[in-house]
Amino acid sequence: MYAHSKNSEGRWHPLKEHLQKVASLAADSAKKFQAESWGFAAGLLHDLGKSHHGFQVYLEDCQNHPEKKIRGPDHSSAGAVLAWQRYWEGLACLLAGHHGGLPGPTDLKDRLEKKSNDQTVQDVLGNAENIVALPKRPPFPVLTSPTQVELFLRFLFSALVDADFLDTEAHFDPGRSRIRHRSCDLAVLAESFWKHQANLSGHDQSPVNLARHEIYQACLAAAEWNPGVFHLTVPTGGYKNCMITPTRI
Repeated sequence: MYAHSKNSEGRWHPLKEHLQKVASLAADSAKKFQAESWGFAAGLLHDLGKSHHGFQVYLEDCQNHPEKKIRGPDHSSAGAVLAWQRYWEGLACLLAGHHGGLPGPTDLKDRLEKKSNDQTVQDVLGNAENIVALPKRPPFPVLTSPTQVELFLRFLFSALVDADFLDTEAHFDPGRSRIRHRSCDLAVLAESFWKHQANLSGHDQSPVNLARHEIYQACLAAAEWNPGVFHLTVPTGGYKNCMITPTRI
């Protein structure tokens, strides 16, 4: 049972391995905002729908016919429905949108109600505990306002999507993945950044690029201000040459 087709080394990506690795990575990221258990649950359930026979057939078809552009079966709804039924609607929202983006409340409710009666989803849920050991429901975070709920879900969503991307990359492009684990010296990175900006900003005398240079210089000046929250409003495209924001935010 696989999550992804063969990589350049001819290795399939086992589904159970992928779910466990994404769970571990998401939990590690979510630990930073006291949501380790929720991150783990999100990672463990996110691709549960890939366990269905139909998705496995799809992977085989992609492998055997790489020239075909085939849209895969829905694989996110099964985990979302399980999260809705056993964990939390907020978690269901993340799982439902881990590829296409977070759905709105009405769209999410309609989808979950519809998919909960779908035979494919029911087949996956009936076999879920044979795929992974389902965790207990984590304690709910203490969130006292809609804004806090919104931020919590978006932080958790980021942890999940990043973990999914990183483990998928590790399968298909292990060389690039290994580079990510090298230590980064911020002083070296900063020096590279300043050299790049010195060669870029202010040299092109076109009106657009002069405006971008002015915006960049304004941001450098703002970095010396006292700590606070800053709002930058510029025309579309103006930020392309503005690669730095106030350092004291």
